[in-house]
Amino acid sequence: MSIVDEILKRLGIRPRNFGELNDRITREAQPARLKPATQPAQQTTEDIQVTDEYKKVLELLEANYPIKY
Repeated sequence: MSIVDEILKRLGIRPRNFGELNDRITREAQPARLKPATQPAQQTTEDIQVTDEYKKVLELLEANYPIKY
């Protein structure tokens, strides 16, 4: 036993087990409660620009064109 361990023993301080600390913290912790939104956020698509390339890809996918990754 090291001198530090002996001093801690005489002072009545026992070394902590990290698993024990983790268990105690998770037992005592309360899960955060989410407040429901008062009104859902309005989402607009006005600022989204659809490119010609994207439209062409959609056309090919709808036509069951084979896709290679």
